[in-house]
Amino acid sequence: MQDPLREAVRKTLLVLLEESRRRDFVENSLLKEKTGIVGDFLLNVLRVLEEKGLVLLEGGGVTISSRLGLVEEALKYGIPVDKASLYLDWRDFEALSSKYLEAHGYRVYRNIRLPPPRGFEVDVLGVGPRYTIVVDCKHWSPGYSKRWKLRKAAEEHLERTKRLAKRLWLVARRYGEELKRIKLLIPVIVTLTDPGLRSYSGVLISPINLFNNLLLNIDVVVEELGIGLKVE
Repeated sequence: MQDPLREAVRKTLLVLLEESRRRDFVENSLLKEKTGIVGDFLLNVLRVLEEKGLVLLEGGGVTISSRLGLVEEALKYGIPVDKASLYLDWRDFEALSSKYLEAHGYRVYRNIRLPPPRGFEVDVLGVGPRYTIVVDCKHWSPGYSKRWKLRKAAEEHLERTKRLAKRLWLVARRYGEELKRIKLLIPVIVTLTDPGLRSYSGVLISPINLFNNLLLNIDVVVEELGIGLKVE
């Protein structure tokens, strides 16, 4: 039998995520209308979310404290990650990718930049004991399926990763001496929805809902596909 409180929290999370695209404050009247939850039961649901630091109860409604937190909570309540992540902007998307890496023990660096000439930008860098994951986040529209653009993005990301390998000494000087110990770079494009393409031109491709699984099986994937750039 389904837990009524759990189902009510799930419905409320979806409404809050939808409204977070337009506003930070959501009225109780709107929550009642869209969830069908009323009275003290709605208040109990909102208190559950407030205790987790996701919303702040105020007069007549709630202020959303963390959209990324709402997405993470939605995943715990069984809302599919590809649906929940539709409510993220590109900054949230990078943060969610970073959290997956951190959960697997990677030390994360974000928004690494080197200026011209031969400059580049890296969205997320996850440094692990065996591999360093070089992530390019593509927050494309739901249902995006133009593979030619994805292939072009993969080629560009491979070139970006090669530049990183050649100038890692400079990156380490700017962002941390730990980076000097990197030996193998694994370029990965993380997409919002599933493009149906898992690798191209030496670059792994993963929708965000499969990124955790990729990290779990990274040893097998790297060995089978022979993907990775060695740092001399």
